[in-house]
Amino acid sequence: MKKVINMIYPSSKVAGVSLLELKKTEKALGAIFPEEYKELFLETNGAKFGNWTLFPIQTNEQSALTIDIVKQNLENRPKNVPSDMICIGENINGDKLCYRIRKRFMQELIFLWNGKTGISDCKASTLSQFIEWYVPKVNTNKPKTVGTFTIESGKLIVTDPCYQVDEEDLQIILSNVKNGRWTASISYTPEEVVESLLVFYGEKNQVENGMIAING
Repeated sequence: MKKVINMIYPSSKVAGVSLLELKKTEKALGAIFPEEYKELFLETNGAKFGNWTLFPIQTNEQSALTIDIVKQNLENRPKNVPSDMICIGENINGDKLCYRIRKRFMQELIFLWNGKTGISDCKASTLSQFIEWYVPKVNTNKPKTVGTFTIESGKLIVTDPCYQVDEEDLQIILSNVKNGRWTASISYTPEEVVESLLVFYGEKNQVENGMIAING
């Protein structure tokens, strides 16, 4: 699930739940979660990916949640959802992401429920597969513009934002750089890992001579 966790929007990541809280939720729902679901929620309680949001689990720290997976299934459950389905998330259109219960165990298969059409056929064999399919993919064929900045000192410092500017061993200082407005962009590998940083002199669509490319 590590790859899947990295696909989740950073702003939606919160502290995970405990095994005890998972067991309490399973008891309330009357069914046991798949192992990968438990693995995910031990890392982060609910998450957003693409247009989808997973319902969080009620915890002592989050006792005032407006909606959680238990409330969604016991108090606010859509009328036409079959009784052997557990809603684990929803998208911006109100469609529900569901597990099917078989002998008190939730199967790993992922189903969708729509208020007008009902339950769909299986959409993915696992939650992790569904997330991989429905997370918007980075366009690896075209660099993504990340912003512009102005150089006035004739120097450009390249460093990881996690480090301080004065940590010289962890940065590259380029001199004789043309003063003015520069545009930075990033390209990715098919695995969505940063492949290179491109810095152009000039605004987008107005790039003049001068380009710095840093691979890594």
